[in-house]
Amino acid sequence: MDVTHKLTPWIIGLACLASCGVPAPLPHPVPADTPEARREQDLDYLVATIDAIHPDPFLRLPEAEFRAQVEQLRAAIPDAEEASFQLGLLRLLASLQDAHCGTFAFETSAYPIALPAPAERFDEGYFLIGCTLDHLDLLGARLVAIDGHDYSSLIERSADLIPAANPHRVALRAPRLLMSPRILHALGLSEHADRYTVEFELPDGKRLSREFIAGEGDLSSTQHILSDVKDLSVTMHPQPHESGAPYWWEYQPEDALIYLQYNAVQTHDEYPFDAMVEELLAKLEGDDVETLVVDVRYNGGGNNSLIDPLDDGLSDLRRRGKLDYLYVLTGPRTFSSGVDTAARLQENAGATLVGTATGGMPNSFGNAMEFSLPNSDFEAWCSTGYFRLMEGEPRTLEPDVDVGRPWVDYGIGRDTAMEWVREQIR
Repeated sequence: MDVTHKLTPWIIGLACLASCGVPAPLPHPVPADTPEARREQDLDYLVATIDAIHPDPFLRLPEAEFRAQVEQLRAAIPDAEEASFQLGLLRLLASLQDAHCGTFAFETSAYPIALPAPAERFDEGYFLIGCTLDHLDLLGARLVAIDGHDYSSLIERSADLIPAANPHRVALRAPRLLMSPRILHALGLSEHADRYTVEFELPDGKRLSREFIAGEGDLSSTQHILSDVKDLSVTMHPQPHESGAPYWWEYQPEDALIYLQYNAVQTHDEYPFDAMVEELLAKLEGDDVETLVVDVRYNGGGNNSLIDPLDDGLSDLRRRGKLDYLYVLTGPRTFSSGVDTAARLQENAGATLVGTATGGMPNSFGNAMEFSLPNSDFEAWCSTGYFRLMEGEPRTLEPDVDVGRPWVDYGIGRDTAMEWVREQIR
């Protein structure tokens, strides 16, 4: 059904704003008189925002299919519980298969969590790599099931709620949703909205079931599975430069190697990105460096125009034969401009990509704009731009060398990707 007949002047005005190249949130309408009418306002507002702001909302989804989903959700408004209605809104956003369209609604107090930490995916399954102090016996446990539902199947069942263009992003983001019993209850997968029972496989192979009640855990302090590992490699986790900048590098003379951890495509007042690149390039000009590793496994993006100094500088060094080996490490957290960095260094500087597939697409929407619905606490964001790096629509950037993410390595603090690189250069 064409909803344009419902467009009031506040929607039409915003559409003009967007078409004029000045994306801005829609002004909120005067709240309707009834709860059902207010839900319709929220639904129409969400659809109008997508229509007005998103650069190409139906690139990956037929428009007719999207409009049908809208009307299906509209028809369910009178009988839907609030959580079910909000899940419907999230499902609409996620159906665009644009990871830059989503919502913060399920990270609020309205959806209290029960599980003491989100799980992370490894080759062997989903594991708790961190845990609250009141459940330390679960540290390093594999999640088997929630209320009798296999955990991996729950990831699949919640996939249509995750703003993503590939399964790697789903596997990264879905465990956060599954921490809330209210969400599983709204999906019809849990009997209670405030509790559930989780089955674990402990590191010693034993099975354990435990009930968790939403909002009762002590989240003030946690412990990480690697916190007691001695001489833990700096490559195992994202960390900032001493200035606070999201990038830093170190020279490792035993391997004639420089490791650069690049966690956000941003700059920093106290340590500007171009200054960091200048120092890095000067070191690479010397005769004591043979290999550079650029780690973007923790890079969630930023401003892709800032990539140029690194891309140009490394490409020039490779052309002049001043850098023998260039590796870029990728993973499911590599997203948005982080993917752009890997793709550009691969194409322009001849980098070898090592790790696992990226959570973001090489051709990606972006420049997300935040907005809120007029009658609820549903806060969301919507893309306003599109960035194209290569032909076609590859759903992920695949590494040249896929080393996987084995739990047997991570659980003892062994960096699988870095060890592969060291084996090559030694």
